[in-house]
Amino acid sequence: MRILKILNGNDDGGVFTCETEYITYFKQQGVSVDAIIVGKGKSFEKYKNIVDSVFELPEQNVRFIGSISKIFKSISKACKYAKKHSPEIFKVYKGSYDAIVYRRVTYLYLAGILGKHYKTTAFWFMPNAVNNGFSRIFYNIELRRLKIQPIANSIFTKNTLGAHCKYVTYPGFKKERVLGGESIYRNKLNIESDIPVFGMAARLHYDKAQDIVIQAFMESKAIERGAHLLIAGSADDENYEKSLKDLCGDLLNVKVHFLGKINDLNNLYASIDIFINGRRNAEPFGISIAESLGAGKPVIAYYLGGPSEMVTENVTGWLVEYPKKENYKAAINQSLDAKERWNEMSKSCCDESLRFRTEDNAKKQLYILKDSSSK
Repeated sequence: MRILKILNGNDDGGVFTCETEYITYFKQQGVSVDAIIVGKGKSFEKYKNIVDSVFELPEQNVRFIGSISKIFKSISKACKYAKKHSPEIFKVYKGSYDAIVYRRVTYLYLAGILGKHYKTTAFWFMPNAVNNGFSRIFYNIELRRLKIQPIANSIFTKNTLGAHCKYVTYPGFKKERVLGGESIYRNKLNIESDIPVFGMAARLHYDKAQDIVIQAFMESKAIERGAHLLIAGSADDENYEKSLKDLCGDLLNVKVHFLGKINDLNNLYASIDIFINGRRNAEPFGISIAESLGAGKPVIAYYLGGPSEMVTENVTGWLVEYPKKENYKAAINQSLDAKERWNEMSKSCCDESLRFRTEDNAKKQLYILKDSSSK
């Protein structure tokens, strides 16, 4: 089997993790994976090292956001980009492909042209939900016209697109990323083993609601019970990072600790008792939630989106009804009151995480791709 992936050289976070893990699994199953990489960014070399061959394209610089007129201008640019560069690809990548797979929606015209040329199905593995009525209509029209089949990253995401979306495969997580760690962060901070430790792992960004979580933590029962909050992640905006640290006041580096970007998530999970997934808006999937469950850590998360499919109330965590300080505070208090059940909940988390493993979901997606190519 031969697959052509369209990747972005600046991918990071959950999309990058998912792409690398899916590609690795496909390769282990004997699938040939060629890649078109758009832009020579921070992920270019990492992608290049795991695929069979690479065709590099210049950065596209298109986003389907803003006013309707701005979106249509971006659509026009995406069409021109696809028509300009597709002949270059055809000269290098000859023969046939069993599937074309892309993530970023702005690649749909390139994927459509490639699918038609190679006489195969193109798949959009959706990284996000469809957030408004215009986008829903636009995607449904264009996906049908270009004969592109969407694969959603959660049931929630699938429902935001509608009936044209038939498939769901979760981005997944690899147990190697989350297991086998040591509680080095707890040890570095001299936190005793019986003291509750909460953790977050996401880039510092307004949408990730670290500010809401910090305020909720400081006003909850956590402080009086001696709890700590560990926040891992690099900053998109230095001003936002500064505002977060200012929020902490005298508790900065005392009860609230910023770890920066880390590459040893397993050690973070080994150092915490409860994971908090901060969010102001819907979480399409939530790879950090899946990883936390896989590490046996109960999760506090805003319910909207993927978390409602992933977290079972009072069994594997606590769902927050509104992304507000009072709601996160209530969930933190609930988790502290359930301390004697944390070990029991940890086992439930591990059991529940099995359906989110990369191997199972990549296997399912590979079946979808093969089934399409055989028709």
